[in-house]
Amino acid sequence: MATTTQRKVHGHTYYYLAASKRIDGKARLVLQKYLGRVEDVVAQLEGQTTDPQSVVVEEYGGSHALLQIARRRRLVDHIDAEAPKRAQGLSVGTYILLAVLNRVLAPCSKAKSADGYHDTAFYPDLPVRDADLASQRFWTTWAICRPSGSGPSKPP
Repeated sequence: MATTTQRKVHGHTYYYLAASKRIDGKARLVLQKYLGRVEDVVAQLEGQTTDPQSVVVEEYGGSHALLQIARRRRLVDHIDAEAPKRAQGLSVGTYILLAVLNRVLAPCSKAKSADGYHDTAFYPDLPVRDADLASQRFWTTWAICRPSGSGPSKPP
């Protein structure tokens, strides 16, 4: 049976047509079709459709896959076990994960990495405040990391 579902993203409500089916005794989503905003759905029903003026292509697969691999391997937990958290902000492991994601997906400076972070696909899964993305926070975090074998590091 098909149903209409809604999702709220950044304060805007979007509608989808969804159909589920029982597979191996469990309900599974077998169809999901994007319908648009309420205004778009009403316009389509009334025959007032307009062609899109532009298309924005967002990257999703790479960032989501890397974030899931890091979580499965507990990357942040392993790093945090070796490097103590600073008195404020994110943990050392989270800063290193953000730096790795930045370097692998769309390399840019630490100062520029904050620009548009909230528009990335992994922001809902890894919410970070703007203040925590300041380049000085990255450098302060790197300062407490020491090479392997040099003894335990101490937060400032």
